[in-house]
Amino acid sequence: MALYKVCELGGLLWAGVLFGLPMIAAQQPTDPDTGTVAGEVVFGDTQLPARFAGVILLGIPSGPVSTPQTHADAGQGKTATDVFGSEERVQVVTDLDGNYVATHVVPGDYYVLPGMVGYVEPAATVQAAMDAGADMTKPIPGIPMVHVTAGATARQNLTLARGGTVSGRVLWDDGSPIPHAVVAVEAAKEGGKKLPPPFGALNWASAVMGGGTFSITDDLGQYRTAGLAPGKYVAVAVVVPAGQNSTHSGKTTMVHSDVGLTAYAPESFRRSGAKLIAVSAGQEQSGEDITISLTGTHSVSGRVVAAEDGHRLSSGTVQLEDTSDPQLKRSAHVDASGNFTVQVVPSGTYHLTVSGASDAGQSYKGGEQSVAVTDSDLVGISVTLQPAKSAQGSGSP
Repeated sequence: MALYKVCELGGLLWAGVLFGLPMIAAQQPTDPDTGTVAGEVVFGDTQLPARFAGVILLGIPSGPVSTPQTHADAGQGKTATDVFGSEERVQVVTDLDGNYVATHVVPGDYYVLPGMVGYVEPAATVQAAMDAGADMTKPIPGIPMVHVTAGATARQNLTLARGGTVSGRVLWDDGSPIPHAVVAVEAAKEGGKKLPPPFGALNWASAVMGGGTFSITDDLGQYRTAGLAPGKYVAVAVVVPAGQNSTHSGKTTMVHSDVGLTAYAPESFRRSGAKLIAVSAGQEQSGEDITISLTGTHSVSGRVVAAEDGHRLSSGTVQLEDTSDPQLKRSAHVDASGNFTVQVVPSGTYHLTVSGASDAGQSYKGGEQSVAVTDSDLVGISVTLQPAKSAQGSGSP
């Protein structure tokens, strides 16, 4: 998963540029063809000024919007317009009195959304309205908006709503802590509607504002995720150990670890075993520990061979995907002797696939088979692969 957290104002400004969010300079000359939006941001729980809070102005779509399949589409050939839409966007930061001023705003209608770590994120606010059935082609009920006119100042005061918090520890089953684990607190409901453009910009803005529904464990294995909107969630930890890093004669090589583990609170490798965590506004939900239990898991090992003469192939990747929960995956590399060992595999039935196999310059087609892991390690699996089509046209595609 890709993770960004900006903690300093300078980083905030740079992140705004990187994410394509136009940033307003401190003292720009007046432009008679644009307008200004100003106001005050306060904390809803204390009514005190929200200093250095982020405020995003998001142009209200003038026509129908489409909903992407997943937020991950942003990294798979999607352009900024596909994700963010073509509407105007401006992001500013409040001053020491909690006031903000956005200048050079193109005339039109805008949503105005504040954000700060610990308070409900703009994306969550819009998502809740969408899930409640709001028409995303029209002004969304409960979301502040302004009409900007050239040469005039529109005012919109804003209130930050304190979000809920989920905290706990990530531990091995012997009680020792796991530092540097990435913990995400995800909505319990899967397959919900995703924010369409231009609201995809709010997910990036949340990271810029220092938010995000993830955290990284400290040396005691502790995590704390704040700013959650009321609802039901699951907590999931991802542990990916560093691999080998070697430097020889000025050349650096890296070998990635085969062991990458994902576990759900309280102690499950499968999402179906995750505990539902109910979060209320401003509530601290502590003690939501995530235990990664190695007890009762097994290894799956074998070899990958060539169909033409049975010799062992020297590279490739083996992956196991649980048939009952596709999110449970384990993988391993094929070593130079054609062997592989997939570790920490819970009992169950898996779809085994081999991809990227090659040997001595010859590539091979992928292979697959079903494997059942019961109450012991599974050994002696043999996967036979056919050669792929070569540059000279030998073999079959």
